[in-house]
Amino acid sequence: MRDLVWIAVMHELTTMGVRAEQAARFTDELVEPVFARDMRWCVFIPSEHGFEFAAVQNAHDLGLMLEPFGRPGPRAAIVLDGRQVAGGIVERAEQVLAGIRGTSK
Repeated sequence: MRDLVWIAVMHELTTMGVRAEQAARFTDELVEPVFARDMRWCVFIPSEHGFEFAAVQNAHDLGLMLEPFGRPGPRAAIVLDGRQVAGGIVERAEQVLAGIRGTSK
């Protein structure tokens, strides 16, 4: 399942314009925390060097990243809901496995 989530996140990031090398590095760092439920939101903020990456657990922390106190937030950001990505993969895999079990009877 982790490999499928890794592929799904890579697809999302590269589709949104993150270079493959950066997307792979970020994805390597976030797949395990998503499965461990230690992290929920993956935030990618464009910078002069490509993208800055952060992972946060709750919506309050996400809001602070996007609208920091006393200063303007980033002009643009990519935000992925890690649980939604992982949950979709797991749900689809369970459907496929159920179909395989059903046809083998």
